[in-house]
Amino acid sequence: MRSPSQSTARLLLHGVPRCLLADGRELRLESKDALLLAYLVFQGPTSRGILAALLWPEVDLERARGALRQRLSRLKKKAGVELLGVTDIVALTPDTIFEEGEGELLANVDLDPGTEMGAWLDAQRAKRRRTYEAQLVDAAAKAEAQGELAAALLHAQSLVDLNPTSEHAHRRVIRLHYMRGDRAAALASYARCCDVLRRELQVAPSAETEALRRQVESQTAAAVAVGNVPVTILRPPRLVGRDVEWAALNDAWIRRTVTIIVGEPGMGKTRLLSDLLTARTDGVSVTARPGDARVPYAVLSRLLRT
Repeated sequence: MRSPSQSTARLLLHGVPRCLLADGRELRLESKDALLLAYLVFQGPTSRGILAALLWPEVDLERARGALRQRLSRLKKKAGVELLGVTDIVALTPDTIFEEGEGELLANVDLDPGTEMGAWLDAQRAKRRRTYEAQLVDAAAKAEAQGELAAALLHAQSLVDLNPTSEHAHRRVIRLHYMRGDRAAALASYARCCDVLRRELQVAPSAETEALRRQVESQTAAAVAVGNVPVTILRPPRLVGRDVEWAALNDAWIRRTVTIIVGEPGMGKTRLLSDLLTARTDGVSVTARPGDARVPYAVLSRLLRT
């Protein structure tokens, strides 16, 4: 595998998308170019027809193919190097590498979420936010377990910044402030949590958050040492009210039967499945992609490869 210094081009698609070329030039990517390259990075080699339909949904396929042909030619001319291998299938060349970065994916690209490409981009952004959130949770938990409460608090505050309406994140901040001996900061964090929930969601804090607040208020400064913190404060976030569903899924897994999970958005279906796959070591996860409807057996073939 080539290192970044050996590559023809490095794609930086977080924040303002750009391409760093081997001769030192920085090529700012137009929205269509950024979307094209991002799709190939995350979805892999894709047929011209699918790319054309995704990038130009407002025109017929023949005109969309023409627009794609012109776009590919112009991108090659601007870069001065081959970023893409183009036949009936379009793919990144081996010398074109993607570098992870900070910030939102394609931050300056605004698409209608009602289009296939808009839905794809929203899903990719949400996936990457979940990944980053999971990394922060893990880092905070590890730092807390090692007694590095200041570091844990920094990670926890980043979680709140990432998802201000997450009570789990707010509770972690409240708990860590209290464990550091700063009862006033813990209660101030509780007040901020209440304000955000009321302003953004028009709801009151959950019973678990209220129980944590009462626990903080009832303890004296002498009980702040980590070893003496009540279990109600140390208890980590967990799924609540899913015991029946978890048991049913686990039983279906053992019996090798097909199970379908349905429900309104936001109920925790994805979280339930991801936790199940984390607990089981003999499973794989495959998702559908925009454009799969145009490719026979696309999801099935992806599952077999996985």
